[in-house]
Amino acid sequence: MLMCDNDKGSRLVMLTPPMIVDQNKPMVARKICDTRGWSWAKNGLGGSLVGTLLHGDLHPLGNTVRSQI
Repeated sequence: MLMCDNDKGSRLVMLTPPMIVDQNKPMVARKICDTRGWSWAKNGLGGSLVGTLLHGDLHPLGNTVRSQI
């Protein structure tokens, strides 16, 4: 887990748990109350990027993270 925030109170959390089954899944948007995020699986490693930013702002960040795994 990696968490970072800025001086404006925005916080991002990235989780990368290993998957029980080696799989690849496309990015899927998630929303619970004011927390939004994107989740995926790539080469047996799960990934989630969550925060209070809008989906449109989180998606490019998620794409960058996913491409580097």
